[in-house]
Amino acid sequence: MFCYQCKDAAGGSGCVAKGECGKSAVCAALQDFLVEMTLGVSVYAARANELGAFDGDVNDFIQNALIATMTGVNHNVQSIVGLIHQAAGVRGLAKTLYEIGCAQTRTEPYELTGAWDVFPAEDLDALLKQASSFSIPHRRRREGEDVVNQQELILYGLKGIAKVLQKRKKRPHDFHLETRFNELLDFLASSPDDVNQLHKTALETGRLYLEVQEAQHDESRSLPKSFENIIDRDNPCRSVTIELNGEDELSDALRFIKAYRSHWLRDCEQKSISEWSVDRIEPFGLNIEFNWTSQESVSFYLAVRSMGIDNIRLNPHPAFLKKHSVAKAII
Repeated sequence: MFCYQCKDAAGGSGCVAKGECGKSAVCAALQDFLVEMTLGVSVYAARANELGAFDGDVNDFIQNALIATMTGVNHNVQSIVGLIHQAAGVRGLAKTLYEIGCAQTRTEPYELTGAWDVFPAEDLDALLKQASSFSIPHRRRREGEDVVNQQELILYGLKGIAKVLQKRKKRPHDFHLETRFNELLDFLASSPDDVNQLHKTALETGRLYLEVQEAQHDESRSLPKSFENIIDRDNPCRSVTIELNGEDELSDALRFIKAYRSHWLRDCEQKSISEWSVDRIEPFGLNIEFNWTSQESVSFYLAVRSMGIDNIRLNPHPAFLKKHSVAKAII
């Protein structure tokens, strides 16, 4: 097995015998297979959505299947096997939805295929053999470590978004968020290897997380004092540092960052840059340090990067963001 999606990755590089979270090698392999099957569902769902065909149950399955592969959520082998077989059925439903959308819009349906276009075996040993081609080591040999690192960065960001989507109250006018979510998964399903496009899509994932969070914000609720007191209203251009320690703070942190950015930009527009010494003017003077806990922390990281903030320190440093790799473009 190989897994490096969480902060507890063994040796800071990845778990290879058994997950630090407790999951077995069998479970890890099946979760990789479940992710691939879920990408297949998203291929049809995304195209159906483009044609105005939408099914909330299909989207719920996609999101819940990804959540099942997050750290510490589901280590039950039989449960994961069940989800893999269920994914094959939901993929068929999504395909039908796509074909209905084509018929309604008089659009010629595409013949869609990819690595995800596989039917799971009934026997566990055969299922594990199928799963082996979707492991991270296998994909690294085929596509290269830097490419796979960036693919996984986007995937973990989307897992975090899935968790938020499932927590929020469903509202019809927010369906465009789930449509964009499916489109990003559809992109991953194509096994993209263009690092520039992967970089762009990682930032798009961050922007989607921002929008999902904004859709559920209660604007009447004030920011915690711990954030409000950071802003120096007499000198908003002053560089400041915020420290975060868990997912519970992420939503408020995003609200604070937007408020800080607004103050910073307004103040710097009103004052001539020449009035300030170089060491007091920094590109969006905000430093962020946080101890990341799960995949939603990755969503937050990408969201902050999409806002133009570069000074971010994650503790510990994620193994899928190798400092020496092409993924440095996202760091």
